Amino acid sequence: MRRKASAPELTLFPFLSVLAMVIGTLILISGMAQIALAKPKQRIVVDAFKPGKKDPIFVECHKKGLTIFGDDPTSDERRRVWRDEIGVADGAWTELWKRVQHDPNHYIQFLVRESGVGAFNDARAAIEGMGVEYGYEPLFLDGDLSFKQKHRQAARTTEAR
Repeated sequence: MRRKASAPELTLFPFLSVLAMVIGTLILISGMAQIALAKPKQRIVVDAFKPGKKDPIFVECHKKGLTIFGDDPTSDERRRVWRDEIGVADGAWTELWKRVQHDPNHYIQFLVRESGVGAFNDARAAIEGMGVEYGYEPLFLDGDLSFKQKHRQAARTTEAR
């Protein structure tokens, strides 16, 4: 006499292990997002210098005025211009735009924070009609700016060949 085979049993173990892994991944991503939001840092990627190509001089517009970054923004060279000093004839802002006005290799790139729209409008009004080339880009987060050179590794590799 043959024994009747029992019906296969349904097990949820594989489903539960996958569910546990998904929940763990979501918790990890959520924790990393909280850490990133605690101290945001905006990264601006800068192209390496190329002769014949215009390079930007970055100017951050914020609530208190302007921060002018040097020709090499990856260095720590910065000059502050308070909002009430933007129209001063011998100030740092006037010195910058007069230099850019006669420099075919540079233009001004405004980085405008939400709180710096007024300073941006003041700075732009100061250079209207002066033949100064400029562009602007909004910054959506608060916090420090970080400049990173684009293709630094690739440039070194090409030079070594």
